[in-house]
Formats: sequence, structure tokens, C-alpha cells
Amino acid sequence: IDYVMNELKEMGYTEQEIIQGGYKIITTLDYNAQMAAEEKIMQQMKVYGLNKKSQQAALFSYDNSTGKILAYVGGKDYSLSQFDRVTQAVRQPGSSFKVFVYTTAMEMGLSPNDIYEDRPITIGKWSPKNYGNKYRDRIPLYTALALSSNVVAVRLIMDVGVNQVINTARRMGITTPISNDPTIALGSSGVKLFEITNAYGTIANGGIKVKPYCIERIESSTGMIVYQAQVNYSKVLDLKTSSSMVEMMKKVVQNGTGRGSNIGRPSAGKTGTTDSYRDAWFIGFTPNIVTGVWVGNDDNTPNGKITGGSLPAKIWADYMKVAESTRPVTDFSFPEIQIDSYNQEIKYEDENPVESQNQESETGIPVLEQENTSEAQPPVPDTEQTEEYDQQQSYTVPVPKPPAPPVPVYDNNIENR
Repeated sequence: IDYVMNELKEMGYTEQEIIQGGYKIITTLDYNAQMAAEEKIMQQMKVYGLNKKSQQAALFSYDNSTGKILAYVGGKDYSLSQFDRVTQAVRQPGSSFKVFVYTTAMEMGLSPNDIYEDRPITIGKWSPKNYGNKYRDRIPLYTALALSSNVVAVRLIMDVGVNQVINTARRMGITTPISNDPTIALGSSGVKLFEITNAYGTIANGGIKVKPYCIERIESSTGMIVYQAQVNYSKVLDLKTSSSMVEMMKKVVQNGTGRGSNIGRPSAGKTGTTDSYRDAWFIGFTPNIVTGVWVGNDDNTPNGKITGGSLPAKIWADYMKVAESTRPVTDFSFPEIQIDSYNQEIKYEDENPVESQNQESETGIPVLEQENTSEAQPPVPDTEQTEEYDQQQSYTVPVPKPPAPPVPVYDNNIENR
């Protein structure tokens, strides 16, 4: 309702007119989807034991072709906190920001099949690392995104250019400040849930950015229609770029860090988890609906070991099953992007850490506890779980001279891929 009020004020209505004008305001809200969003958030937060007032979650969902907002949850309980974590909170996005790096790469002519080195890299004093310090030598980009390789994302942003990635994020809808350094590849600059979800929708919609809106029409006290919504859209990505990104992001859901979001119909998305588990994200889409979920603490303290592939992905899946229940199962109608088979066995590490090497994750894949490297490393990203700066600290990464135009590392001999 607060968001509706703000949209009315942007249209030029005064608060007095809204209250006393006798207008009938029809919104885009899908009641069943909204109830499901609220219910699933509360259910899953209880399952994970996140019952404190500071432990919060938010969800934003809209129809990607029209922009109609279907569900909107700014926090667990409005009566306890009116702070809107959809449009007001600026939080580090974790690996969910990697989508802008890969989108830039695809736009500049790279392919999901191009091979990059999944090996340690050092830029100035910064040495980002993969989860568990595990590296896979040479892997295709689609695999690097699915398993959320940090070092490949950093190599990629150095090839395509930091400024180019910032420009891509801006075009797709991010307005919050973005640092001009390579750490943004791992999500060092904060974003709003509303904006990053809208940006993902650009990919889902074939490169067309649609402005989400909540007011369908306004009728006067006599029944006259005084306002009727119109779709506001703009072309920001080419279709091939969007097609490549959708194909790679489908792999994230099928057998990557976003497996917990799988709802049994075509979907794509990306996980994100920040330093010391302060923020956990899952943002994804079907051909019909784009939905973003964030979980974290209002006071920015660590939130147990909640990762993007766990609670946010679970909330997303539970909600989307309801939101999609009345829609037919369809796949993305984009040009086919060929994904080459790769002759190296890739073990997709589960994003969710466990307390013992003998325990297993929900997917049945054993996961090792994160290695403690805090004494040896500056406060910089080093795993899928701890991939952001501590917002209470500062660390400057020197930006080297921009490289030559990107030249992906791959073999022309397809037998060696």
C-alpha cells in the first residue's frame, strides 16, 4: 500500500486528493500470489529458526512481459517495522551480481562455451578464491556461472572491463553507487532488491526492460476511468545476449548452486551470498514471472550460515509454485544456444555448508566446511559464501591498466574442449 501511495504521488495526486477524492484504485496485485509470498516466507523463516525482529526477508515479483507487480513483501511484519526492504534497503548482492559480468561478456561476443582458467588470480593485493579453495583448471563459462566460480568472474571482468560491466548494470536498471574496481564482480557494491530483480527481468524478456508498476487503473467516484496503465519498456540488450544468459542461468537451477529453486518447469536464476552470511539472495525467472528473494539481518550482522542456495531459493520455489500454478508450462521462446559437452568431469559443489564432513546437504552431496583463511587474507571476497567486503571495513583494490580487447582463453580444436 505504501508503494501504491508513492506511485499515486508520482502521478501528481496529493495526499488529500487520495484520501478525500473518492477514487477507486485497482492494483495489479495477484491476491493468491501475495498470500503465498507472505505465508512461505514466514513458514521457511521458522523452519530455519530466524524468529528475531532483526532477521528479515523480502520478496518482489512481477510479470516480466507487462510489468504488473504480482507480489510484494517488504519484511516479515509491517506492524513491527515499516522499513521497505524491497525499495529502501541497499545490500551487497554477492554472486548475483556476476550476471552483469557475464551479460557484458556475451554482449561483447563471448560464448557460453568459451574456456576460462579456473585458477587462483591476484590483482594488486587482492587474491580472490573459490569456495573451499577448489579449482577446476579450465572450464567453459556456462559451468563457471553454474558453480559460481569467483576467480573466473574476476578474470572475466578484467577481460571485458570494469566500466563496461558498470554500464551494463546501469542500462539494466541498477541506480545505486557502483565502485569502479574489479571487486564488483563478486558483489562488493550494494543494490536494491527491486532494481536487481527488474534487471534480471530484462534477460527473461529477451533484452527488453519493462518498468514494474502496481496501479492498473483509477476510477472516479462516478465510475469514470481517469487513469489506465500502459506498459513502459525499452530495448537494452540484444536477443542473442539474452538467449545466452538464459541458457547459462538455466544450468544454475538444473545442476548448479541454485538447485534448491527447481520447481519442475523451465526456470533460470542465480544465487548470491555475502561476507559472513550477512546477505543471501536468489533471483530467478520463468518465461512468465520474475521474482527476487533476499534474506538477512537489518543490523547487518551474520545470519547463521544462510546461503542464497538454501533459504532464499526455497522461499522462491515455494512461492513460484503457487504463482505459476494457473499458467501453462512453457519454455523460453528464444533462439537456441548450443551448449557443447565438455570432456572434463565437473562436480558441482553444493553452496550450503554443513557442520561435519560426514554430513550431507539436502541434495545428498557431501560438502566440506569452509576453510578459515581470515588471518592470511585481507577483508575481501574468497568463497561463494563469503564473497563480499565486510561493510564495516574498507579495503582498496588497485585497478590495473585496462587490458586489450577481450580474448577468451580457449582451444580451437573442439576435441580439446
